[in-house]
Amino acid sequence: LPARGGRGQIVMGIENHTSFVRAVRGGRLRATAKPIHVGQRAQLWEATIVNVNPSDPGEEQRVIATGRVRLFCQDATSAGR
Repeated sequence: LPARGGRGQIVMGIENHTSFVRAVRGGRLRATAKPIHVGQRAQLWEATIVNVNPSDPGEEQRVIATGRVRLFCQDATSAGR
């Protein structure tokens, strides 16, 4: 299903690639996403998920999963035509 974006657009995922590096049975995870490309009609985002140990903030964070998603963006006013 399409979602409404912050720029008055309809946003649809057209490609998703996720790599799961290791399993996690409990604890806290942190996901960080950054845009690789943000155009008028297409966006590419990359995300990384790491484990977080609140009792030892200096502990090395291990990558749990990484992913990329490509989005198609269309103006909401022209989507219903």
